[in-house]
Amino acid sequence: MTMDKLMHKERFFSALPRMEAQFGNLITLRERTNSSVPGLSQGFLASLIQFQPMLEIHLLDESDNPVTWKEVEKKIDPVESVRVFEADGLILTQKTLVQGNDILMDISLSRSETCTGEFKYELSGACLFSPQGVPYHWDEERNVSWNIESNREMRGKWQDDVEFRFAFSEDLCGFQVGSLAEEKIAKEHYFTSFNLKKRFTYYVPRDNRLGAGGSRVSTRNVSYSAIWEPDFDEQGVAVLAFRYTLGKNLPQDFPMAVTEYEKRRSEIQKEWDEFVEKIPPFTCGDKDLERIYYTSWYVLKAARISMEEERFRFPFTSVNKFHYYNQFFWDSAFQAIAWLWFNDGEPAENEMKNFVAHQWRNGMIPYELFMFSINSREWMDGDGKSTGTTQPPVIGITISEIFKKFQNKEYPAFFYDSLLKYETWLSVYRDLGRRGLSAYVNIWETGWDNSPRLDDAARNRVLDPYIEGVDFNVYIYLLRKTILDMARWLGKPEPEEVRTRMEMCRASMNEFMYEKGDGFYYDLEAGTDKKVKVKTAAGILTLMTDIPDESQRKRIVEQYVMSEEEFLTGAPFPSVSRSEDSYDPQDFWRGANWPQITWSLLYGLKDDNPEEAGVILDRFLDKTSRNDNCYEYYHSETGEGAGLPFQGWGALYTDFVIRFVAGLNPTEKGFRFRPVSKKYTDFSLENVVVKDHILNISRSGESWSISWEGMGELEFSGSASFEAEIIGNYVVVHVESGCEAEMKTSGNIRLGENDG
Repeated sequence: MTMDKLMHKERFFSALPRMEAQFGNLITLRERTNSSVPGLSQGFLASLIQFQPMLEIHLLDESDNPVTWKEVEKKIDPVESVRVFEADGLILTQKTLVQGNDILMDISLSRSETCTGEFKYELSGACLFSPQGVPYHWDEERNVSWNIESNREMRGKWQDDVEFRFAFSEDLCGFQVGSLAEEKIAKEHYFTSFNLKKRFTYYVPRDNRLGAGGSRVSTRNVSYSAIWEPDFDEQGVAVLAFRYTLGKNLPQDFPMAVTEYEKRRSEIQKEWDEFVEKIPPFTCGDKDLERIYYTSWYVLKAARISMEEERFRFPFTSVNKFHYYNQFFWDSAFQAIAWLWFNDGEPAENEMKNFVAHQWRNGMIPYELFMFSINSREWMDGDGKSTGTTQPPVIGITISEIFKKFQNKEYPAFFYDSLLKYETWLSVYRDLGRRGLSAYVNIWETGWDNSPRLDDAARNRVLDPYIEGVDFNVYIYLLRKTILDMARWLGKPEPEEVRTRMEMCRASMNEFMYEKGDGFYYDLEAGTDKKVKVKTAAGILTLMTDIPDESQRKRIVEQYVMSEEEFLTGAPFPSVSRSEDSYDPQDFWRGANWPQITWSLLYGLKDDNPEEAGVILDRFLDKTSRNDNCYEYYHSETGEGAGLPFQGWGALYTDFVIRFVAGLNPTEKGFRFRPVSKKYTDFSLENVVVKDHILNISRSGESWSISWEGMGELEFSGSASFEAEIIGNYVVVHVESGCEAEMKTSGNIRLGENDG
């Protein structure tokens, strides 16, 4: 490994916050808060099963009472977890790693010379079964069968979908499993959503895991326990290796070698090294921003899932491996954008492909793809594999940005026919007024579950009347624009009906949604001219398009975007205006900041309103980058993480940094340089692959340097906007009119004529 690569690797790992979890493919491990007991406290598995705890290790005294351990060392990083405990002359070192669908733990016990007594260790755990890792109250849950196969192995199976195994390297005594009653599961309420579904954290106390059991059981929730009596060698050391695996049709042979751990650790380290090499190195005077940038890449990698199944032929990014393993339409679209700057197009290009495999015959693309059929039980109108409704089609922006970045024509070709069918479905089945405006039918379809704009229409989940959302139609408008671009990229005839409906959508949004008195776009009751007079961020997203004319745009920006009485909060952009009575800065869609909405607004402001975009960006990054993780949503005043950590679209910081701070926007011929930040003036970004050339960019105060490796360098001071086009061995820089920065070039860099 070269010195530069070694420094990059060290920068990546040192920038990450203290780890709370380890991620595999269908497996996530997390430590409980203030846990001081050896073992694995929380395991979340494939949206079906959670172990709470997975395995706890208690040292028992002569009266079989647990001895208190003292934890003296703890280190968790993306490769492994190492914890060291002391008790009564004993030292227990526990090393854990997760690889794919396996968990391996190496337990090493050492005792002092004066510690000569007999020891035994109680191993116990609990398995809770329910989709998305949350035990619900349904009594009819299908059971999980558990069998003790030997003194070293325990197997479980749910239907024909999932098998899992525990194995130990040493014989255990009294290995048993038993049914776990619901009242023995301790739970703590932490969240209630708009549709009144309560969320809890769960754990099974030690006393509730022990007791009568047997070698076989078929039930929903299970506890297990066993005793390990260690055999110390001459050096006073005893070793126990543990392995857990999850999958389908697992082989009968299940080797459990103590030497397996170090082999796996080397493989994981190599995998991380290769991943880090493809991340553009970023250094910044603001260490919070640098840290959240690298944390975003960590979250993206940690969230990846691969399944050996026809329905999920393409790897994808899980929304959140603690609660939302299934694949979601608009989440994946934003996550693909977060992957855009990875120096390998595979993750970004594959992110949306599974949705084509699930497209309904009528053209609808469902919003959620279920990994297992039981996940679909709340969707009576689904097909057991996917939902019967769609979601905002951010896929149009995603395909456009990814094609411009990687220039792989096979990518738009994969989607073209499916998106034509989908656009037709949106027009035929959702345009009730036949005026180019499509409607939401379900609150979950909006993605804005408890938004006040849905209060009057929501009948639990179904909307009555249906709602023509401003945001829905903005994203559909951009989808239509991308379809027209795709036809051009692929040399196909332009689908005239798509352009016609695009123009009809623009006209209808201005005629029916725009309120001249307020200067704002409002949702409509479907097929009518009745406006839903609630000012939400949805009305601002028209700025992503050419739907507002120049005067309308100016008014929205001045009166709403830049008004502290409306949307300019401490950590913008809020989902609801401050002027609304329903505004609550940390309540879900009633005022919290959602990073993908902030991204959408900046995407719409960066070209025509770069100054205003800079204000929004700098406030957002300044407050939210202080968090130690990527969150689902944020407090829109303080920027404190308010939703789930390790959230997929929370990793959009990769694009916030490279597109809006460093100013790189992909174009079909190269990139457009248009930074908007005024706060972040001390940084360097290296090894960004653009059109097969490596780009490096740095800023120190007002001085900029942009170099193409092997081609030359561009230097200037002050503000500038330009498009860079790669032509053969040359880079031609087209400076936009009004730019007063004096540019110095070297090598094969040429200044072209100013663009108007």
